[in-house]
Amino acid sequence: MEVEARDLVKKFSKAFTKVSSRLQKPNVLITGITGAGKSSLVNSIFGNNIAETGTGVPLTQHFTKYESEDMRVVIYDSKGLEHGEYDNFIQNTNQFFNSLSPGAVPELDSIHVIWYIVNSAHSRWEPFEEKICREILNKAPLMFVLNKADLSTKKDKEGIKKIIRNLHLPNFKGIYETIANPEKKTKDFDRCPRCKSDDIILKKKTSKMMCLECNYSESLRLEDDLQDLIEQTCRVLPAVLQGAFISAQNVNFHLKEEHSCKILADFWSGFGQARTPTKLFKIIAQMMANLSIVWDFKRRGLLYGEFMARDVVGAFTWRDKFQLLFQNKTDFQRIHTTALGILWSRCLRSLAIELFQMWSKSSSLDVGSLQSSEINASCSIIFSQMNEVCLSAIENEITDHGLHYVLEKEMSF
Repeated sequence: MEVEARDLVKKFSKAFTKVSSRLQKPNVLITGITGAGKSSLVNSIFGNNIAETGTGVPLTQHFTKYESEDMRVVIYDSKGLEHGEYDNFIQNTNQFFNSLSPGAVPELDSIHVIWYIVNSAHSRWEPFEEKICREILNKAPLMFVLNKADLSTKKDKEGIKKIIRNLHLPNFKGIYETIANPEKKTKDFDRCPRCKSDDIILKKKTSKMMCLECNYSESLRLEDDLQDLIEQTCRVLPAVLQGAFISAQNVNFHLKEEHSCKILADFWSGFGQARTPTKLFKIIAQMMANLSIVWDFKRRGLLYGEFMARDVVGAFTWRDKFQLLFQNKTDFQRIHTTALGILWSRCLRSLAIELFQMWSKSSSLDVGSLQSSEINASCSIIFSQMNEVCLSAIENEITDHGLHYVLEKEMSF
């Protein structure tokens, strides 16, 4: 088993590197007025403090490009637009778009989506912002993000939204609210947002605030549109760029689940029989590498190769190997290896959720700073699912109900 485990790790490493190198990264431009919270928004979505990665390359006086092997998106960050700097911003933004040199495939080197960040806490929309959005930021799908939405009133937010919608911009792709502190779950009320009375009660059981003066009520739950922003961004991206974006973001796990199911469905439909252990492990490694990238396993995939190899190889009994390789049953191979992929994806999802929760509780903004001892302990528990009992259960479900049923079930697992 030790030789087979080493062989699988080697093939996984090769497949992982190959798939990673072929991923086309989307280019996202982040812009807006100074103090809108651009950096904090990017950090909460991609899980890295990009301002401290050392990868920023100044392109012009006002624009910086952030790109690294670890990041599956390219972030273009504009200097915050300041009052009185309107003409300079126009000039520098035009220079920025002109500086983007098209390569062999021009559509892959352009800006693919623009996030215009609005500081919702200030509840202001400056007149010159319309001119910027209409005349300068018209070269890609444009999404407005009302950041710090938890610090402004519903009335103020609706006012800004109405102004933006009434612009009728041809490249407008929606308005999305985000909050200043992603960990915060409830709103703070010290007075009624409608009549300003402090005669209010907070009902925890129904999660509502009620004003005894004017009878106005409002939910205490603090919700944002971050997941919708990610989903809609993915939809406007060219298909060839969607996989990298889904991998890069750490907010919308539903998108990752959907993409994983597509990989497994494609693997199932395109499966070809393997007649040697080498060929079989190569097929398995390729599938596992594709799934690992979806769940942002770029730095952890090879580090935790020992867990993967030990448990994956251990899930194959001698009976399995005999049937897989010598009975020439393509259907059996396809069911067995697809079940293995489903189990692997389940483990990756569990680990991603665990790491996200650990990162959320950490004072650091960098996922890579988490303690390896904590992560290794989680890996040991999570990857223990890679066993013959769990594998057989998935195989039986595929045989009895079909792959579509099993994948649908996994989406709600």
